[in-house]
Amino acid sequence: MGFWGRKFVLCWVLVCASLCAMVASADALRLSDARIRLPLPGQTTAVVYMQLHNQAAQALTIRGVEVEGAGASELHQHVHRDGMMRMRRLEQISVASGQQLAFESGSYHIMAFRMEVSTRLATQDDHSYTVTLILDSGQRVSTEAKVMTL
Repeated sequence: MGFWGRKFVLCWVLVCASLCAMVASADALRLSDARIRLPLPGQTTAVVYMQLHNQAAQALTIRGVEVEGAGASELHQHVHRDGMMRMRRLEQISVASGQQLAFESGSYHIMAFRMEVSTRLATQDDHSYTVTLILDSGQRVSTEAKVMTL
């Protein structure tokens, strides 16, 4: 094999390795215990909680989120500052290798705005909504969030 042939093979191996690493990254982010608190009557904003576990060898960064039925969805965090709890939008959230991260009340969470919720679905305990996290690699990791009852 000539010089250019070896270069081509080396480039091909590097591209394949990069693609495999990206697939492994998304597969290594485990989502569990996802639940959604639907808007109260007359409201349109829902909140999503879940547990994340990064089983990859490297940190993963979440840069976006989508919630089924929402006009817009955002990553958020409650921060205690100056004696008050404040909610702030986050552009991204990094999850270190091996780290578990809880999206829960008073901490990280997902806000789902302009939710389209029918009365019938809001009263079904077995209904769920698809929640998709978007990684900085562009990969998407989805789970089903069960409806929380008040």
